[in-house]
Amino acid sequence: MVPTDTTHTIDTGLAQVRDDGSPRAALEAAAEFVRAAAHRAADRFTDSDGWRYPSDAYDCVTELEVLTGRLAPLLARLDD
Repeated sequence: MVPTDTTHTIDTGLAQVRDDGSPRAALEAAAEFVRAAAHRAADRFTDSDGWRYPSDAYDCVTELEVLTGRLAPLLARLDD
């Protein structure tokens, strides 16, 4: 039986993250996506995608709330 390579690359727009299926790789990808969001925020309220209206900022705050809400279960698992 030939082992298969399950590693793939996630492109965040600013960096490519090698995803080997590990928790570490998932967290690295999450960190890079947060970095990409910070760079995109510089174009707010212009004709660029994603920040055309003030309500788009509220949508981003909602997504940040979801992101931070998911950190507590992750940290609890690390403590197990």
